[in-house]
Amino acid sequence: MAFISCITSIPCWSQVSNNHEAALSAYVHQIECSSEPDVQYNLGPVANLVKDKDIIAMGEASHGAHEFFEIKAQMFKQLVLQHGFRMFAIESTLGNTYSINRFLAYGLGDAKTALRELDNGYWNSQEILDLIIWMRAYNLQHEADEHLFFYGFDVNSRSGAAYAILKYIQLAMPSYFKLNEQKLRMSLFSNSSDGRAGREVLKKYLEAEEASCLKNTAPWEYALAMRSFVNLEQIDSMPALSINARDKYMADNVMWIRESVLPKMMLFAHNFHVANHKNKRYKTMGYHLEKRLTSQYAPIGFDFYSGEVIVKRGGHVLAVALYGNKNVLNTVKPPKRNSFSDQLARLPYPIFCLDIQRAIVEETSLRDWFHEPRLVHDLGAWCGRGHNQAPYNLSEAYDALIYVHQVSPSKHLVYPE
Repeated sequence: MAFISCITSIPCWSQVSNNHEAALSAYVHQIECSSEPDVQYNLGPVANLVKDKDIIAMGEASHGAHEFFEIKAQMFKQLVLQHGFRMFAIESTLGNTYSINRFLAYGLGDAKTALRELDNGYWNSQEILDLIIWMRAYNLQHEADEHLFFYGFDVNSRSGAAYAILKYIQLAMPSYFKLNEQKLRMSLFSNSSDGRAGREVLKKYLEAEEASCLKNTAPWEYALAMRSFVNLEQIDSMPALSINARDKYMADNVMWIRESVLPKMMLFAHNFHVANHKNKRYKTMGYHLEKRLTSQYAPIGFDFYSGEVIVKRGGHVLAVALYGNKNVLNTVKPPKRNSFSDQLARLPYPIFCLDIQRAIVEETSLRDWFHEPRLVHDLGAWCGRGHNQAPYNLSEAYDALIYVHQVSPSKHLVYPE
């Protein structure tokens, strides 16, 4: 048997004293899980921490880790079956999820091909594919007004947004598409002034023809296509490599899903994005969502001790380029001595959940300790030679944090190439 625990805040540089260990233990939720080969995590205690929230944001300390992907997929299933959630939203561009949602709604195409369209290649894994297949099976057993959806909220792919609009027009207005395909492509795929002007004309035309479009397509398809126009505007206005602009737009897109599609959802993204993180350099998606939603936003971070992940090799952009800019198997070394990641490893559970927001309210000895920045794993899309850690003020960043002692590679459907 293995165990799961969630942790809300994460201290790092000072050692965990016996008093701190005893205090932390009072807020740890052990969760048993079944054995290999088909591990099932009992995530009830984690879901119960956040079940009354509208937006539950599940992070990950690294892309390409099987346990993170699987825990989050199983968490979504539990939220669906026991708490009425119907929207799974992932760190990918909305337009790139159009084919997945047509598979979920109508069984058109196949899940594996649709999954490959996501602009974040880390999600092209068996864990996510299995979740999509499960969602389709659920939809087959429920009426349309109870269906599950798989949306993106990122702004990484202008081609994905453009293609979704083009595909929608082909389905909704086939005669118009046939007569104007070349002109449509020039407007949608170009960021020139003529392209932007053409998109504005096209957007107004689709708004005027909404009733006609809805004769051939579902309302959700029309809404997705129209939001893809907004995504194109976001992408074209975003400064190159601007993390702040990207995270602000991601938060805007999550709020659009909440206000226009479904009010309750689970987000699937990296720790950095879901965290309520604000300093002189960064304001994350989580910061913007926390500001708008206050108590209805619940970010859950992840951390680990060591293991293997499938990400790009290198600690910075130049190193990644020198290593070929490819996803490869990386071994992550143990964390820095006495960092919080290291301290978590001293607790007697391989996987666990600590309710830190409750801990800092109820336990005076932990309150100040949690408010200091603490080193946790922060790999993201690549893995360097060092400890791959970064300081987080975890009392502000997360409501909870799930710790997995040893991680293994995600079941990537492309690697090894």
